[in-house]
Amino acid sequence: MLVLLQTTSNKKKELCRIATILLKRKLIACAQIYKTKTKYMWLDKMIDEKEFVLVCKTDSKNLKKIYKTIRNKHSYDIPEFITTKISHISKSYKKWLLQTCKNS
Repeated sequence: MLVLLQTTSNKKKELCRIATILLKRKLIACAQIYKTKTKYMWLDKMIDEKEFVLVCKTDSKNLKKIYKTIRNKHSYDIPEFITTKISHISKSYKKWLLQTCKNS
């Protein structure tokens, strides 16, 4: 199953480093980083800050290794780790994605 994986950080360089590691290990086929404004509750305080979102395209077979990498390289106590199933995808893009993120 193909999925989109999302995590966030207030450090763009951190997400760039994580994306590079995941790409080099062939755990993901593609990564995009977006700047966003985030509001959330943390330790009973409302946080309002700039964050960055890392979105990766991958095969769900790689999720355990990806999660372990994110946990080891991320500065947050509880890094976001959300996946969404890709339900519609062109055949050629699917083929590229699967070939690109083949992990042995």
